[in-house]
Amino acid sequence: RKVPTFATPWPDFVPYAGGENYKEFSALLPNRQGLKKADCSFWSKYISSLKASADGAKGGQSAESEEEELTAGSGLREDLLSLQEPGSKSYSK
Repeated sequence: RKVPTFATPWPDFVPYAGGENYKEFSALLPNRQGLKKADCSFWSKYISSLKASADGAKGGQSAESEEEELTAGSGLREDLLSLQEPGSKSYSK
């Protein structure tokens, strides 16, 4: 299959031995290395809360999964608040 001439080719991703590499989704699509723990904690908590919600939707929640969801949800809210930049604007209807 031919790629259209107007399409920009996707840059190669070259993994390194440490395995802590990632592709930054920006205009230049650079490869980066070494995610910070604080940057990843939001996603870790978010995924945990999604799994807990999915498990609860499948067959009723157990007390343990409810507790995990509450814990993950409160940490998630704190992470969201900490990600806001000073002076950043938020919009609502």
